[in-house]
Amino acid sequence: MLTKEQIREDLYKIIKNHYELGDYTEALRDAMFFVKDLLQEKSGLTNMDNTRLIESSLLGKNAAIKINKYESESEINFQEGVGYALKGLAMHLRNPISHDRIEYSEQDADAQLLYINYLVNQIDKSSGRQLITDWLRYLQSDTFTSSKVFAQELIKELPKKQQYDLLISIWRNRTSFAQNRINNFVDELVEKLSNQEKASFISIMNTELINCTGDYALSMMFHIFAKHFYVNLKRIVKIHIEDIIKQGIENGSIENTKIGGTFSACSTFASKYIESFITKEDIKKVIRNSFFNCESRSLFIQEYFSEYVDLSNEEVFNLLKNGIKLKLSKGEEYIYNYVIEYKKYDLYYNWEWEDSKIYKEFSSELEKCKQIIQQRNDRKPVIEDELPF
Repeated sequence: MLTKEQIREDLYKIIKNHYELGDYTEALRDAMFFVKDLLQEKSGLTNMDNTRLIESSLLGKNAAIKINKYESESEINFQEGVGYALKGLAMHLRNPISHDRIEYSEQDADAQLLYINYLVNQIDKSSGRQLITDWLRYLQSDTFTSSKVFAQELIKELPKKQQYDLLISIWRNRTSFAQNRINNFVDELVEKLSNQEKASFISIMNTELINCTGDYALSMMFHIFAKHFYVNLKRIVKIHIEDIIKQGIENGSIENTKIGGTFSACSTFASKYIESFITKEDIKKVIRNSFFNCESRSLFIQEYFSEYVDLSNEEVFNLLKNGIKLKLSKGEEYIYNYVIEYKKYDLYYNWEWEDSKIYKEFSSELEKCKQIIQQRNDRKPVIEDELPF
């Protein structure tokens, strides 16, 4: 008689009731159902069964489960051998049992159960991740279609049991994707998650972000995942991340945003989430201070944080007007140009610049600044290349 020490515990648990009652035929049927469940779990092919499942899981170069590297002749033979052995068992055991009354002796059942146990152990040595690897490679390819409608159709091709695993793989490989390439697909993946899977994923993010730096990985967190999960991160994690963003803004310039792995570049990815920050008031203060710091930093703020220095917004206007007056009175040309841009806006829409609140508030300072700029330009030494002869 077969003992539970001779085969794996999970397999024995499945066959135990029928086997100990002496119903060896049903015990073998139980064992084949165990094989089916294992293959579906490892491959993600939950919509397949029987020989079709075995073929797709284990046979051919595109098999969903790779027991080995599947490169040498020996490796190919071993993989195919396991696949065909299971297919043979399905045809020899499961199918006849399902259609005819067949009685197996204890001796025959023991022999086949031991063989099933051996084959299952070979399959269980595999990572079962080939499907995930293939999907990652596809998502990273230049031919991947990024549209929402394509994402909605593509998600139907991914087995439910693999969706969470794929999302984790995307998270951990997020720097390998082109910007805007997979956002729609990730949206679809997140929508399919159960509450338990969402909680588990957020836990992973918390663990890995607590020690994050202002690099491209954090940038892509904001680019791909923040809209779904940022508000649910731990408070301590958010404070850490927001401090990094603050540093990026304090040291920002148009030039260093072109370098993907800088704090400043990272802060530009986070700009749309500032309103959900715990430290948003501190961040806004840093933005306003940086706007007045110097020309390069001001241009950086105007480019990536424009809503916080938009003079058409009453609240922003009131917060910035004194600083603008001070800078204009000192002849800061970059502030002058910024304010004058609103004149172009008014004229474009056929509004009278002189009637705008911006003109009325800053008219005298604008005129004074214009004179200072002109005087400064008049005092500039003439460069030899600019001489008319």
